Amino acid sequence: MVLFGFVIVATISLVYLSANRLPSIADFRPKPAPSPTVRVEPTTLPTRAATPALTLATPIPAPSPVAAPPPPSPTAEPARYARVVNTNGLGVFLREEPGSQSQRIQPAVAEGALLRLVGPEQTVQAQNWRLTEHEARGVQGWVPAQYLLQVDAAPTPGRP
Repeated sequence: MVLFGFVIVATISLVYLSANRLPSIADFRPKPAPSPTVRVEPTTLPTRAATPALTLATPIPAPSPVAAPPPPSPTAEPARYARVVNTNGLGVFLREEPGSQSQRIQPAVAEGALLRLVGPEQTVQAQNWRLTEHEARGVQGWVPAQYLLQVDAAPTPGRP
């Protein structure tokens, strides 16, 4: 029993002594960043012969931020067109959203028809889609880009 008491007292003593050697939580806290310094340049005032010169501290203002240039004015981009191709005569459906599961806009657009390209190309499920407009019907819809051949010429009157 005496031996057991001695072991307990020795253990408590070792814990107490080693606790004094461990770093405290304050040692692990981040140190505050130094505050910014203000640059002050001395200014000498004109003096009379009998009076010594006085030096005053004048703060130097921080440089003002430079305003960003205005965005370039939009220029009218000529309309771009594409012809429906590579459908084996079946044509394509315009769709409400890019993607083969999207709702079809009826009826299909025939192969060879001219569509106006409205927006940029968008990729959905590894397939590129273009937002187009069928000007004769006044309908916009998405078409797989693989079925469009971009042409530079504007449509001729009387042609679909």
